Amino acid sequence: MLTMTDSFEEKIPRSFVFSPLSEVPPAGREAVIVIADIPHIKPVLLPDAELQRAAKLTHAASRDRFLAGRYLVRGILSAWLDMDSEKIPIEITASGKPCFNHHEFGISHTQQLVAAVFSPMQAGIDLEKERPLDFHALANRFFSGEEVSSLAQSQNLSDFFRFWCCRESAIKADGRGLGKLLDVTAASPPSGAGERESRTLVTIEGVVWHTYPWILRAGIHGAVAFRDIPSVIHWCDLREPLG
Repeated sequence: MLTMTDSFEEKIPRSFVFSPLSEVPPAGREAVIVIADIPHIKPVLLPDAELQRAAKLTHAASRDRFLAGRYLVRGILSAWLDMDSEKIPIEITASGKPCFNHHEFGISHTQQLVAAVFSPMQAGIDLEKERPLDFHALANRFFSGEEVSSLAQSQNLSDFFRFWCCRESAIKADGRGLGKLLDVTAASPPSGAGERESRTLVTIEGVVWHTYPWILRAGIHGAVAFRDIPSVIHWCDLREPLG
């Protein structure tokens, strides 16, 4: 019978530097990951286009998560740039990804948690709540033979979500969409002890992405992907009520 992992330890990659949220945006080859509880994110003013997009979401939880992601990103950019949050000119790249002033950012959310990554380099992020499912069937449908073989050996639902988050973070970094790339993407299986804390390579049509997976105590899997390895990855944890 498929069951969720019995217990979760907070497994954050050693490559990450635990940091308070900086007063300035990342520069050079730096990256910043910010993670926060949705109920604790302070609302900020949003442009009409984003408010209209939110209004079209009929599912209340989806609407709340969408707004929380925009509040988080625009609130951070507003503080970094000393600009009104609703006036920050966020652009959409040719591949459909949001960016500001040549800095890319990505947003992901699950349950009551939202995460964002900011970087001058190509980047993507994904969060997934571990839950019971037929991961062998999904792996056989979408994963590479090497990934399927690895999961057959481990028989571990947590490993499936690790693969999935690494793959999806790279697909989001690519920007062309899950539908176009899901079955042409492959993640490298674990190669030894401590692999959960190390970089995982994901290949999309011959292009290699560097992904970093993690697990949070609430049963939340995550991963961030970069085309080039950052000089430093700042982990900013805002999962506490704002004072």
